[in-house]
Amino acid sequence: MERLRLAELRAGTGPWRAVVISSTSAGTFVDFNSEVPGQLLSDQPRICGEELRVYCYKVDARSQTCIVGTNKEPPWSDPLKRKKLDGLSSSRGDTVYTGTVRRVTGAGVFVDFNCEVQGYIPPMDIDIDAWPSGLSTGHEVTVYVMAVDLGKRQVRLSMFCPRAGSAVRVLSNQGGATGPAGPKVQRR
Repeated sequence: MERLRLAELRAGTGPWRAVVISSTSAGTFVDFNSEVPGQLLSDQPRICGEELRVYCYKVDARSQTCIVGTNKEPPWSDPLKRKKLDGLSSSRGDTVYTGTVRRVTGAGVFVDFNCEVQGYIPPMDIDIDAWPSGLSTGHEVTVYVMAVDLGKRQVRLSMFCPRAGSAVRVLSNQGGATGPAGPKVQRR
């Protein structure tokens, strides 16, 4: 059988039989009979040799990449289902969110918690008891929104529950912050 050419692949097509050929903290790649392996978007770690059914999410023939997933619709297909930054800024600080670790760096962890942007957990806000073996890509975590920077489109998360009644800290385009009481406070 002839391999699928990237130039012929389209988002939303599939399913195809795929086999996991590589799964590390950097990502999972599958062979689905294409001229290049597909990068699998998945919320869970996979085992080499595991068989899956995958759908094409995104193809870039110029950079020779293809992103695939096990669901027919990509996670970003319905933007109405993702939380908006301005919606987070009006939420309470003790609201619990479930997220999936997308990237672990020496400076912290990036988490997809079903928001229009990924959240960042700095090292001091990572609960080391939550994962004794350490956090890695694909782990599901419980997080709380600590701060939202609307200008930079960034969200700071924590794995620790804030004090009851605390509000999400909102940073504006001008570099100021709105605290729980509402007045502007300059960052230092």
